[in-house]
Amino acid sequence: MKRSVFLFWLYSNLTILCIPILIAMGILMQSKHLLQSEVMRSNEALLNQVKQSLDNQFQDIKKIGLQLSLDPKVLSYINQTDFSAPDVKLSLLDLIKTLRSYAASNGNIDDFYIYVKAGQFGVTTSALDEADILYQLFHEKKGVTYEQWKESMRKSYFGSFVKLADNDLVFLQSLPVQNMNEEAPATLVVMLNGDRLKAAISGIQLAQAGSVVIVDKNNKPLMAAGEALNTADIDFSQLTKESGSFSQKLRGEQVTVSYVSSGENDWKYVSVIPTKVYSAKVNQLQIWILIGLALCVLIGGATTVWLTRRNYLPIRRMVDLVSPKVKSNLEGIKNEFTLLQSFMSENAAFQDLAARTIRMQQNALRRNFLARLLKGAWRAGRPLRKRWSRST
Repeated sequence: MKRSVFLFWLYSNLTILCIPILIAMGILMQSKHLLQSEVMRSNEALLNQVKQSLDNQFQDIKKIGLQLSLDPKVLSYINQTDFSAPDVKLSLLDLIKTLRSYAASNGNIDDFYIYVKAGQFGVTTSALDEADILYQLFHEKKGVTYEQWKESMRKSYFGSFVKLADNDLVFLQSLPVQNMNEEAPATLVVMLNGDRLKAAISGIQLAQAGSVVIVDKNNKPLMAAGEALNTADIDFSQLTKESGSFSQKLRGEQVTVSYVSSGENDWKYVSVIPTKVYSAKVNQLQIWILIGLALCVLIGGATTVWLTRRNYLPIRRMVDLVSPKVKSNLEGIKNEFTLLQSFMSENAAFQDLAARTIRMQQNALRRNFLARLLKGAWRAGRPLRKRWSRST
């Protein structure tokens, strides 16, 4: 006979124990998902702050470019035919003062100049320089070749941010804007203050946990801020929507790439954050979940076994008490309840047999008594014989 009642109670109690554990696990996993979503939503909110901040700064730069393209002093000077005339040279001084005032009005502008195509020179905020001097002052140290720079000066632009080299992001505006369908006589080149723009990103504290990359409409990086990052390893081909996020391996580390589209340019702002940074709280919650489940299993399991054993002991004592008195084959009995049932059945049958035997004996005694009574021998017995012998 097996202790199947003990095992049945044990499995039943363990099943009951598993129900709240599974419910708690589901709730905790849902909490983990909500926490992860909240962290991602917070990162997207920070990225939108970066977008709003930079869009406003780029919009201010565009406004300056538009104001310069409509400034009478600028238009008067670039439309001259003889730049060596005395009155033109005098007007150049006023133009330089005007350019200096525009440069001082926006801290995101490092410097700028107006390149006059006909004379192949540029008017800066301090002087008039020939093309080669202009190139050496502003572009040579940033990795731009002279041919690349000259080629970019020949094109027409309507307020475009162009990356001439890895470290040379500039704003180009053909002057005047009224002659966009023709070859413009001049080009406004605004040198952006990259350090200030990167500081604006770091000020929102998004780049401290990762990096922010600005990509153009062709998904080519324009500028990056934050931790050192090899932008060539990022799969920018997945930036197909207005906003979104995806995960990928970067230098052997799992990162989360989130992006939003600029409202000012055909750009996207991309944040690259190591997954371990934003999932630290999620991992901490997961550890507590595992610890809680382990405690539930250990403490609950031990308590279940102890209570099952305690409740089973009275049945076990009864089984030990009645098993020697059961006449049935114990090997054919499945569990303790079957044994007790067999004992009770046999005992009931025995009681019925005893009751029938007693009734039969009572009937026999009654018939015997009536027979003797009818024969007049109802006083027969040793005491009566003694009394009869004395009287005679």
